[in-house]
Amino acid sequence: MFFKKLMSILCMLAISLFIFTACEEDPVVDPPPPTFITVLPVDDIFAGQTGTDTITVMWNHSQSISETWFKEYELTIYEASAGSQDIRIDKNTTSKAINGLDKSKTYTFSIVAIGVNPDDGQEVKSIVKEIKWGLATHFTTNDVGAKIRVYVRQSSIGSGLNLYSQAQSPSSWTVANGQRWNLALGGKDTLIFGTASTVADYMKYNLTGVPVDAKITNPLDFDTDNLTNLVLNMDLSTFNYADRTINLKTDNVATSRQKGLVFFAKVENNYSKIIVLKNGDNNGYLHDSNQNNAYIELLVSYQTRSNVPYAKPNF
Repeated sequence: MFFKKLMSILCMLAISLFIFTACEEDPVVDPPPPTFITVLPVDDIFAGQTGTDTITVMWNHSQSISETWFKEYELTIYEASAGSQDIRIDKNTTSKAINGLDKSKTYTFSIVAIGVNPDDGQEVKSIVKEIKWGLATHFTTNDVGAKIRVYVRQSSIGSGLNLYSQAQSPSSWTVANGQRWNLALGGKDTLIFGTASTVADYMKYNLTGVPVDAKITNPLDFDTDNLTNLVLNMDLSTFNYADRTINLKTDNVATSRQKGLVFFAKVENNYSKIIVLKNGDNNGYLHDSNQNNAYIELLVSYQTRSNVPYAKPNF
């Protein structure tokens, strides 16, 4: 009798202890998945050089059902040797100029939208969009500090352009220095401009030395006379570069420009943007056409770093 009562008490004690312990233990709950707001700060992201040491990053804002959550943007600037820097940007701003950059380095710019979840007050971020960019050097003058000009000499014999000379700036050279040519200009009547060897062969120039040819793109759908206006979201390495020429008198794109003709060039793995300025004689590209040394005038943006095609989006 005593044994049965003892067993009953022990059983009740064990049950009570189990219930007490179960109540004391917190249940294991998996953390909720991260919340991403659907405001995308970037449908497209752009980068362009807008000064000697300045890159401007721009992006498109997209409306969404969680627009009321949206608070601001966060721009991260990353460079391998310097690490990263975060900048908070007002929600009504869709561009940021970054100053003091080094042309010997490649930068990655990342942008996210930041919001606050009204249900729990937690900060949430959108998916990151980023773009890589390296500064180029903008040239409005040549190696002797004058305007960049490529000449037509003796009426029918042109000259060539070295995009980045020994003086680290564009320079013009006669046929006696054809080994320095990257691009070349044909005569006044046949006003072609493009890959040095292609122009020389077509014009039957008797060059001394073999040019280091620049392969070029077809004329682009830009009309500008200012290098800082060329703000792009384009990976220049994806364009079609070839040995070709552009006829500045008959090409449909060239003749339709009001300010200047734009194309890209590549010498080995260094990229350039070229603007051939318009508003020469008779609103064309040739200046002083009645003189033996008639010329075209250019602006050049040259990437001194190899294999850095200016703006390369990473989506």
